[in-house]
Amino acid sequence: MVGARPDGRGFRFGLEAGYGSLAARFAERVVIEVDHSLPVVADAPLVEARDFEVVEATEPAPDFIAASVDPIDEAIGAQMAAHVPAGATVQYGPGAIGDSAIRALAVAVHVHSGLITDAVADLAERGLLLDPATTAYLFGGKPLRELAGAGLVRLRGVEDTHSAARLAGLERFVSLNTALSVGLDGAVNVERVRGEQVGGIGGHPDFCAAASASPGGLSIIGLRSSRAGRSNIVPEATPVTTPRSDVDLVVTEQGVADLRGLDDRGRAAALIAVADPAFREELEMKVSTHA
Repeated sequence: MVGARPDGRGFRFGLEAGYGSLAARFAERVVIEVDHSLPVVADAPLVEARDFEVVEATEPAPDFIAASVDPIDEAIGAQMAAHVPAGATVQYGPGAIGDSAIRALAVAVHVHSGLITDAVADLAERGLLLDPATTAYLFGGKPLRELAGAGLVRLRGVEDTHSAARLAGLERFVSLNTALSVGLDGAVNVERVRGEQVGGIGGHPDFCAAASASPGGLSIIGLRSSRAGRSNIVPEATPVTTPRSDVDLVVTEQGVADLRGLDDRGRAAALIAVADPAFREELEMKVSTHA
């Protein structure tokens, strides 16, 4: 089933194209749930289906509540935003830190992201969105719907939004993502906490790889130094969602670890310096033990 609104040429995606556009194209039969409340995104993909059934939505698609942001999230986001050059193409991950980074931007940028939130509407309101934002998913409320209605959103399928090879060819492609933990070599885990699955990989490795390879680009990871009495800078990331080679900067409320050009010992030292002070001695002992 895919959600769409009527269009003069058929049915057009409104809040998300994501995997739905590809799935509809290859499915034997598609159920199209017609929702007249969806925003009119002028060049959103049409639903391409060989065989389909149309049903009316029983209630309009809900707005999504913005992530709750506190001063620590804002501090991390501001440090991430400070490394974004004017004219960059920016991707950001969902959540409080990603939203904070976009709201903290002080330079005009392009946006090409798997998902966008009301923070992009704020960016446009401040005159810092250079052209329509490209995304696979709209995850926000009235400000984002109005942005789409104003022609400032391009909705695309993941085959476009998540193409690491194409994004790596853009100059100054900057990814602003978060993590559950970062290992002392810079590898990132966004999937598990204490062995429990709490998230999927999404486009994290694709966007980080593209940003790291982009001319003038940067792959930036922002996270709290600790949470619930546990350090988020850890001896080893388990599992490794995004490899060490695709991470340039790691930002916590303690500062910025620039990993570019560093060997393993240098990376460990830089990351320990931005870890929660309560865990630094323990992390240093781990490095000494494995030296």
